Amino acid sequence: MDNPGWAMIQRGILILLRRRYGSASFLFAIFSLYLKQLYRTIRLNRKKRGRRLGMATDELLVHAARNGDLEAYAALVERHQDKIYNLTAKMVANREDARDLTQEVFVQLYQALPRFRNESGFGTWAYRVAANKCLDFLRRKRTREKQVVLSPSGEDALPADCREGPEEAAIRRDESRRLKAAIKNLPQTYRIVLVLHHYQQLPYKEIAEILNVPVKTVATRLYRAKLMLKEKLAGGESGALQEGKGQSDQLHGRGI
Repeated sequence: MDNPGWAMIQRGILILLRRRYGSASFLFAIFSLYLKQLYRTIRLNRKKRGRRLGMATDELLVHAARNGDLEAYAALVERHQDKIYNLTAKMVANREDARDLTQEVFVQLYQALPRFRNESGFGTWAYRVAANKCLDFLRRKRTREKQVVLSPSGEDALPADCREGPEEAAIRRDESRRLKAAIKNLPQTYRIVLVLHHYQQLPYKEIAEILNVPVKTVATRLYRAKLMLKEKLAGGESGALQEGKGQSDQLHGRGI
């Protein structure tokens, strides 16, 4: 990666040398070649290091970042930011909030690096922090607005085939809207499990680590989330959701 600051310094030095020795002098030519070669070497080393960081394990990058290597932490962010953004985008109301939350997640992770024991892996830890950030955000939003309005993402969960006719496309869009509406109104306890498993494609064990609950609890919540979605899409929205909210409160109280 080029360094604009170093390029500016190089040009400044060459201007000073030209004024002092003249652009035709042998000494100026030698210095010019030296500076250009040094600049190329620095760029090459930065590119090589970037490739090495890209191939390093999360554990090695965390260790380097703890010792003040910002490029190592930047490599961690680059590696995990899309997954974290996808999670936040499916949990909160809009993309701007999702971007803000994603930034907050990685700031918090960096500040907490000295306390990170690397027991569950950086990626799982990042998911856990992001999930908690999303839940806190939604609680604050519910307090302000007295209701939660969620959106799975800015994209359709069921994308329309561009080759479909107008009628088929309209039906597909309607199905997508109904699915989004169903997911929007799921209790948070069930919604986050559904998002982590079906959208992020995480296994039960990793979801359990992220949410700090038993694997059996993850399976139970996912099963109930699917039941509520099925009932809502079949027209039994109010009863299923009221039951789900009651179950959510009871389960949360028992740590399930």
